[in-house]
Amino acid sequence: MKILKCTACSSIIHISCLSKISNFPCTSSFNQPKIQLSFVKLFRNIFKNYRKYIIPSNNSDKSETATINTIQQDNNNQLEWFNTTAFIKESEKSYQEFLTLFKDSQAFVQFTLERAEKPVTDHSIQYFDELINYKKKKSKISTFLVDFIGNCKHNYLL
Repeated sequence: MKILKCTACSSIIHISCLSKISNFPCTSSFNQPKIQLSFVKLFRNIFKNYRKYIIPSNNSDKSETATINTIQQDNNNQLEWFNTTAFIKESEKSYQEFLTLFKDSQAFVQFTLERAEKPVTDHSIQYFDELINYKKKKSKISTFLVDFIGNCKHNYLL
């Protein structure tokens, strides 16, 4: 039985099994920082105007604020802290279908809730907002891409 070995990742496979994995690219062909950067750019573009759809809280006591476990919605499936309907309606046409589906996800709820509850001085909020401002040419940002774990990768222009 003939055995093949990938020169890039050193994976070994029987030649008879090759047809079962031929549709899957070698893991060495993925550039994780570039993939992460692509997602950051996509979400920056989709959520570039999110701030104007945050609904200020009427509660002065943060403990009474809605949490992910107790999502408050009205009859139109509207989050109490974010004007989802207007956000989708006023988004670029190319993003509307995606947002219509994405609005029901935990990721969307968490993203909007964090921005409604956390102060604008929170580092993760500031980072994302700076990416938006950079895109809008309203602010200058370093060419460093700092991920949320604290790693620093150099020379990625956003």
